[in-house]
Amino acid sequence: MNTLRIGLTGGIASGKSSVARLLAQRGAVIIDDDVLAREVVEPGTLGLAQVVARFGPQVLHADGSLDRAELASRVFADDQALADLNAIIHPLVEQREWELDAAAPNGAIVVHMVPLLVEVGWQHRFDQVMVVDVPPDVQTERLIGRDGASPEQARARVAAQVGRGERLAAADVVIDNSGDLDATAAQVDAWLASQGRRPSGILIVVRHGESEYNQSGTWTGITDVDLTPKGHADARAMGQLLADVRLDRAYTSCLRRASQSLDDLLASHGGRPHCRKTAALNERDYGDYTGLNKWQIRDRVGEHEFHDIRRAFDAEIPNGETLRDVAERVIPWYREVVVPQLLAGRNVLIVGHGNSDRVLRKYLERVDDVAVADLEMDFDKIHLYRIGPDGRVVGEPEVRQLADVGRSRGGHR
Repeated sequence: MNTLRIGLTGGIASGKSSVARLLAQRGAVIIDDDVLAREVVEPGTLGLAQVVARFGPQVLHADGSLDRAELASRVFADDQALADLNAIIHPLVEQREWELDAAAPNGAIVVHMVPLLVEVGWQHRFDQVMVVDVPPDVQTERLIGRDGASPEQARARVAAQVGRGERLAAADVVIDNSGDLDATAAQVDAWLASQGRRPSGILIVVRHGESEYNQSGTWTGITDVDLTPKGHADARAMGQLLADVRLDRAYTSCLRRASQSLDDLLASHGGRPHCRKTAALNERDYGDYTGLNKWQIRDRVGEHEFHDIRRAFDAEIPNGETLRDVAERVIPWYREVVVPQLLAGRNVLIVGHGNSDRVLRKYLERVDDVAVADLEMDFDKIHLYRIGPDGRVVGEPEVRQLADVGRSRGGHR
């Protein structure tokens, strides 16, 4: 499937960001020009140096960051100053924008958020132009509520932009965002379907609850032990935490502590997904260290070697597995079995172990071999991902914690 490039635009307070979030939740790559415009003038950047050279050091805060209010006061009502600022910022934003576009996975939907797309004549740079549209009176009401603007100020800001008719004339697809979020989401989904696309499913990654060996500090590995009462209770709470998420498929290891966690989670959740066990998700084999007390091993080998044994990607254990070995069974299974399910729009739950989950997160989040040592897989957290065509995460993952049980949250049905 070919990459689809969308230019997303709309008038002020039309809800462009809301539509972009809906698209991101459905697997699109979002490139936001407003975000890039801030990034290219961060401390240490060429952009900030050029701004200071043109407008003087007075546009900096004491910490060296850009004083946006001061800069705005210098370009307000000064057409030449504004033109000079745009001549600095716009080329840097454009360069970074297309670098990010080139780095997007093949076959992705790449959404460029360009507020002034029509004004700068970029209609022909994209496969389609998507206009988020609301009537001017809705824009005015939203500006008053959002920014505290007076009615006169709000109307003036709306009138200062290109006309609604001119923007709509440039549109290949129009998203009417004057209703509620569900109505907008339905339009986004209908557009995706018209393109032969469907939202990717959600990948939910959970570590099993506390086991008897976890409680005692014993290195468990492939030893088959049961959950503690706390482990059972936490797994049930995880089900409540996922109450808004439809579960279509569930996979767990062949070890009891993981399958017990899945059973407890589903009993609380109430879902009836298609469930399978796989040895690919088994915990790391700790070889000769299996069944030994972790802290006694730490005292024996020293803190540095103990950290490497537990965390380093290639650290060897006598007669056991490295973390790389675990990755070499988890990732091929994930790509072969799970990714097609996700791309078909199904939500997939994985209940694994500290190390099988950690190598999966390494792959999903593109973490390098060194930084994987810093990835934590806590008992009380759930990681939710939208994935792109390459099977890796799109956007920021959502993390839920047991402390969040009972809070209201939007649906992922």
